[in-house]
Amino acid sequence: MLQFIPPAFKVVALAATGCAIGTVITVPLTTTLLGAVGFSSGGVVAGSTAATIQSSYAGFVTSGSLFAIAQSAATGGAVLGAIQTVGAVLGVAGGVIPYMAAVAT
Repeated sequence: MLQFIPPAFKVVALAATGCAIGTVITVPLTTTLLGAVGFSSGGVVAGSTAATIQSSYAGFVTSGSLFAIAQSAATGGAVLGAIQTVGAVLGVAGGVIPYMAAVAT
């Protein structure tokens, strides 16, 4: 049945599916991974890896540092939207590139 669907429609369907999956998965995955090392919506968790890293800065974390970006993402800051966008792009690539490679062979 799928052989009757034009290739352009297949590419669009795969891109849309990949975008949706990438967008939906990245936020929970990111917050879960950040939570595992000690970043939470309420701040850095005491005794965690994140707390150890923060203490190495003597408590003064510079704005824009990887630590600050991770904390922003954990609290649902603007950087979480950027992470979601990256997930969408990777989802599109993950859906379309394998299909295009298979068609080309």
